Amino acid sequence: MSHRAYIFGRAGDWDRAREELISALAIVRARSDELDAARLLAQFGMLESKAGDLDAAVAWLEASLDLRTRLREHRGILLTLAALAVVMAQRGDRARAEELLARSGRMADEAVDGPGMGGVLLARAEIERLAADFEKARDALDAGLTVFYGVTGLRHYASWIHLQHAHLSLGLGDVHETERRLEFARAGFADSGTQFGLDCCAAVDAR
Repeated sequence: MSHRAYIFGRAGDWDRAREELISALAIVRARSDELDAARLLAQFGMLESKAGDLDAAVAWLEASLDLRTRLREHRGILLTLAALAVVMAQRGDRARAEELLARSGRMADEAVDGPGMGGVLLARAEIERLAADFEKARDALDAGLTVFYGVTGLRHYASWIHLQHAHLSLGLGDVHETERRLEFARAGFADSGTQFGLDCCAAVDAR
């Protein structure tokens, strides 16, 4: 259900994504599985941030943060803080976004947490993109690839980052870099059989 929610969210089908997450939450709560519940609450928050309901996004993410803090789930806490930082940037509260991202980054650095560092850098990229500083956003994506996504063999995840980089490069008028990143993304999506990713590459290429 969590994966189906992710797929529906990618396609912009917010209502069906919400239905899947509500069903998934009911199941894990019936099992008293608090770790999974915290993960799903965070997923719900990130879904709402993409759907544009920022108040709901904050509510879900804060609920996840409270639960993860009580469970002392280090990586979950720092990733939820990073997600909240992005939502604050969406709201136009850059100071609060920077405060939350700094806390998240300190936690990742203290634990030498590669996935956590990668998540913080992706949040940084999104915050800079929202501020229309595409060059800084590209730098953050490159740092995320260097720290984790590009060096662990996770080609599917790296492909999404290359696709984001291509989109930003297009916005900067950097045609050569756009084409180079699209090549990386297409190769990874083809290797993992991710047709939606290939379709997204084609959409950027057509612009």
